[in-house]
Amino acid sequence: MKKSSSILTFAFIILMFFTFTYTVFGETPTFNTNSSNIISVGVNPTVLPDEVFHTVFESANQQSNIENSEGLIGLKNGEQIMFATVKDGVFSIDKAAFDSIPEKNVVRAFHFFINNLENMENDKNRDEIASFMSDLEDVDNDFSRIIFLSVYSEIKGDMYGAYTVMNPFLSAINVLLGVAAVVLICLLLLSTLFDLCYLGFSYFTDGWTNFLVSYDAKQVEYDFQRRVDGEYKSKYFEYFKHRSLTYIILAVCITYLICGGLSGIIAYVLSLVNV
Repeated sequence: MKKSSSILTFAFIILMFFTFTYTVFGETPTFNTNSSNIISVGVNPTVLPDEVFHTVFESANQQSNIENSEGLIGLKNGEQIMFATVKDGVFSIDKAAFDSIPEKNVVRAFHFFINNLENMENDKNRDEIASFMSDLEDVDNDFSRIIFLSVYSEIKGDMYGAYTVMNPFLSAINVLLGVAAVVLICLLLLSTLFDLCYLGFSYFTDGWTNFLVSYDAKQVEYDFQRRVDGEYKSKYFEYFKHRSLTYIILAVCITYLICGGLSGIIAYVLSLVNV
């Protein structure tokens, strides 16, 4: 028993030794300069020196629990693959390595890369960084798509968080907006009806309905009464010019109802009936 225990202890020590040796002295990922498909983007090394990119690489890789500042690394089944590096003001991407890494891991690596590059931005290099990112998007359609997904992933996370918070209240908000739109449409139509009666019939000019008439209609009638003799003015044309904003609001409300606001109200009313 004592002998077997000693063998197990010795085997464990040997295993730990090889694990430590591989971790410290094992092969680290390198950029394949002999790749047949390398795409390069030039940068101004006086504004964006290689050291800036190495710092960005290091920070981006650390966010994926990788210690390396020589290039940008993606993971493929646990294997570290360096698919981008920089040397003497030339940012190079190994397209073959890039294509071999699962897309979600490339997006993740680029997401960290872009965020850390933006953190290095200052007044001197802002334009150069913007130019570099633009060139990177233009050099290859795949890069353009990955960069878009890298930026969108952060926006999507914020939108999803907001949606999660708002989701319990969305149906109620939809019903309230629909009711508000219906009420607003009715008020605007009634207001227009009283205004047209006010402009067209003398009874309404000094009658009891005067307080229901809009300021626009009263202003049009006032201007019409003060017109120069012989000058032609259409009261209705002038009125509709004054009320253009009102009808824009009316159009927005109707559009909202057509696009689904009304269905929310109907569903809510039916739910009350079913109860």
